[in-house]
Amino acid sequence: MKNTKIIFVLIMLTSVLICATSCIQDSYGVPEISGTEVLPDYEHSGNDEPSKIPDDTTTIPSDNTPLDRIDEMNGDILVNREKLYGYSPSVDGFNGVVLLPLIPIADKLGIEVIWDSENDMAIIDGELKIWIDKDYYTINETEPVQFGPAPQIIDNEIYVPIHFFGYALTGYEARLSEGTIVVFTKSEPITDREVEEAFVEVYLSVGTLTDYRINSIENVDNYALPLIGTTGVWAVSFDVLPIEGYDNWIAGNGHYGEDGWIVEKGIYVYVIKTYGVVYLEVLGTGL
Repeated sequence: MKNTKIIFVLIMLTSVLICATSCIQDSYGVPEISGTEVLPDYEHSGNDEPSKIPDDTTTIPSDNTPLDRIDEMNGDILVNREKLYGYSPSVDGFNGVVLLPLIPIADKLGIEVIWDSENDMAIIDGELKIWIDKDYYTINETEPVQFGPAPQIIDNEIYVPIHFFGYALTGYEARLSEGTIVVFTKSEPITDREVEEAFVEVYLSVGTLTDYRINSIENVDNYALPLIGTTGVWAVSFDVLPIEGYDNWIAGNGHYGEDGWIVEKGIYVYVIKTYGVVYLEVLGTGL
């Protein structure tokens, strides 16, 4: 019964907080690509065979989008909940892997991509290198890592396999969700300090308290929700010193201590962290 109530509350609160996170997004226009050289006209070799890779190459798993789901794609790409206008996913003709436009997506993620036209090579954030028609990458000149299929030039844009985001570009993830390709930054964990600061701002920064003390903060459940961020439930133990006449702070739980303090109060809070912003909702004294 307890788990059912938690799930129900999380569904309701998450739907509200998703709307709140949209308020911090920029407008949906595609910004101009800066810091990247415009790709020259490129004539593809037409060779659909897998490229030869160097010896001692590490291999990573291929695209995790089932082939029978590719037909579900509606042509849209979302990058951190923002629609990428003017670009669509493609599919590699040799093995059916979903391909995504590298530079427009990287630009929205704040990743620098520099095009080396002499070597048909892209340098990503100054250390990761990929080559057109070569299905491997290197980082800081280390041994090659095979990721296949090879990057391609499609409509004068560099396209990479969908799993490039997550394996090569760690800290990000790309997947097919309800027909749309979604690329997002993996959220950082929520810290107890962030929960405390949000709790004080939402619950204790009121005009009826003289003082307060946070005794403990304990994570009860934690989740990672694609497109939303990291969420969880925390139990907070605290004491309050109300202004004279505001004895309603004794409601729920806690008891009177010395010098007018109400001590050992406890409450559950639901927290979500998305795009670096923390939101908190009070659930109550019990679940």
